[in-house]
This record gives sequence, structure tokens and C-alpha cells, in this order.
Amino acid sequence: HVVVAVAPREEEEEKEEEEEDRAEDGEAKFGRSSLVDRLFALKLPELDLQWKSSKRRCEEEDANFTVLASASIRVPEYTDEVERQIIEHVCSLKAEDGCAFFNEAEVWLTAPCEIPLRDGKVENFAATRETPSDVCLQHLHDNGMLVLKDAVPADRVGDLKRIVLKRIEEAESNLRRNHPSISIGQDLFAFKEMSSRGAQRFDLLLEQGETFAPIFELSRSGPWTEFISSAIGKDWICDISVIYSRPGADDQDWHSDGPHLIVSSQKNLPSSASSPYAFCVFLALIDLDELVGFTQFWPGSHREAGLAGFGSAAPVLGCAVDGIVGAGGAVVYDYRLLHRGMANKSQGTQREILQFFYHVPEYVERKNYGCTALF
Repeated sequence: HVVVAVAPREEEEEKEEEEEDRAEDGEAKFGRSSLVDRLFALKLPELDLQWKSSKRRCEEEDANFTVLASASIRVPEYTDEVERQIIEHVCSLKAEDGCAFFNEAEVWLTAPCEIPLRDGKVENFAATRETPSDVCLQHLHDNGMLVLKDAVPADRVGDLKRIVLKRIEEAESNLRRNHPSISIGQDLFAFKEMSSRGAQRFDLLLEQGETFAPIFELSRSGPWTEFISSAIGKDWICDISVIYSRPGADDQDWHSDGPHLIVSSQKNLPSSASSPYAFCVFLALIDLDELVGFTQFWPGSHREAGLAGFGSAAPVLGCAVDGIVGAGGAVVYDYRLLHRGMANKSQGTQREILQFFYHVPEYVERKNYGCTALF
């Protein structure tokens, strides 16, 4: 699979913009753009080239290459000669005046599986508490993520945060008292209830009981539970932790939380979907922004195991979604979706996120924590 970046002639780009303006004014309605239609009409039988998807790039990105298109090819080996064939073929497209339709074309990415091209604007993945469950479910099927900006009322967030801050204080007091050799925020460690995720980044489990009852009640009543139950069945198990980072936490590497598995759970997703077995809900307990940080996602990457290791391509392609929400906002994502936590660049603000990890009963998470008890 390849992603081809194309730079249309200025005249063709102007025509494209005029079409978009007319569509916005209601004078015309276009699905896929005529520019992309022309591109997708190109055939290359010797490579069995099949166009898959496309996206326009944002104005703030490289203005030269304004359109990206993904395609599959069938070759025993990807070589410079194969790439030359693709580029020459794309550049052979002629406009009505007989001149080349595209000024330039480049292959930006090759991968062993389909490469999802989604517009990285967070509003494209947004829903509300009133959005029908089947619409939310379709978002998770297609994109592997959904943003609920009004998931929990602000007054309730304050109560949840007070509970979480007390738990953090107790955990770190235990660390300092019982494990004085550990430098909190610098050393890596993994206990049964808590682990570090790099410098100044932590994952602290919450247990069932009266202390955390309001948080566990939310795991059963949150606005996301209906469509998660539709996806993986109503017998899910939910593990809850607080993910928090302090100033000095760096950008994480792109990763998925879990592998691609075949599970026997009940699912109501379309039959073409790869089987989900777990979802995470990140509930922000503070307002997220560029300074305090957030989580970045590559929508659509949950459907292909072969994208492991390709996460850094998402920002280049303009596909990375910044999960910036206010306190009480949530991002729901498939456990297999590629994502990364971004740096906390603030001067003194701790970022707290409640993580609700819903999974089918037969799935057991074995890599995130240690065996020695902290409490």
C-alpha cells in the first residue's frame, strides 16, 4: 500500500476551490472531489493499482502537495522502479487543455496494509450525550475513536478529582516510605497497583470499594456505556486507573495498548469490522491544551495490525487528531488504536485523566503493572 502526494497545476487547484465554494453555498453538492475522481480513474494494470481513499491537506501544511491518495498495489517487492512507474503514471494525467494535470507527485509512505487517511480535525470525531448509540458505534467501527466533549458535568468532575488527588497522595507517600530508593518522576517502576510510564508519567489503579464508589458508578452509567456494551457485550469488565503526568513528561512514542486478537464476545459491529475486545475511555479531570498536554490519535489505525511502527506518519499525513477536551470531556478509543501521550510543557500543572478500561471477560492485561503490592 502506498500514499501518493500530488500537486495539481494552479489552474486545476483554482477550479477545485471554486467547486468547493459552490458546494458550501448550496449551488452544487460534491462527494469526492472532481480532482480526486480524475486521479482515481487512472489504472495501472501491471501493478494492479487500486485507489482506496484520499484527503486534502490543511492550508498550514505544505501548500505544494494539496492532495493525498492511498492505493494498493500487487508486486513481489517494492523497488525504485515500481515507485517510478506510479509517479510517471500519475503525472501522465492530462487536463482539458492538454497540459499535465499535476505539477508533481511523490510517494510519501509505503506500508504492508491499507493506510487510513482521515482529516485530523477533532470535530470530525465529535459526538454529544444525545448522539444516538448506533451513530457512536459506527464511529468506533470506522475510526476507532469518538470524542464526547460534554461527557460529565463540571460539578461532578470536581468531586472525582478530589478522590483521585487523595489516591495519588497516598500512593506516593507509600512509595517514599517503603521504597526510598525510587526517585519518583525519574526512575521506572512497576507495582501491582501503580507503574511509571516514563519520566513524570504515572498509571495508578483504583480498586472497588466505598472510597472510589462514585468513580465505579460512573463506569456503569457513563454516556459511553451503551455503545461499548453493543460493541463487546454487556458482560464487560472495567478496570479503572488515573493516568497523570507532571511538567517534564515528554511525548510518548506511538503505540497501541493491545494487540489484534480474535475473541468470542458478542459484537454488534458490521461484519466487515475487525473484532473489538476492549475500549478505553479517557476522561479529562482538567482542561487540556497545548501546554498541559493531551493524547494524540490516528483514527482508523485500529483496523490494521501491520501499521505497528508507522505511527509517526500520522502527523506528516495530517491524520493525527489532538484529543483536546475540557474538564469532563472524554475520548473513547479502541484498545488497538495507535496513539501517544503528548508532553506536559506547563510550569506547574499536573494533568489527570481517569482511564476506564472496558474489556471482554476472556481478555487479561499482563503487561502494564508489576506483581509486588504497593498498598
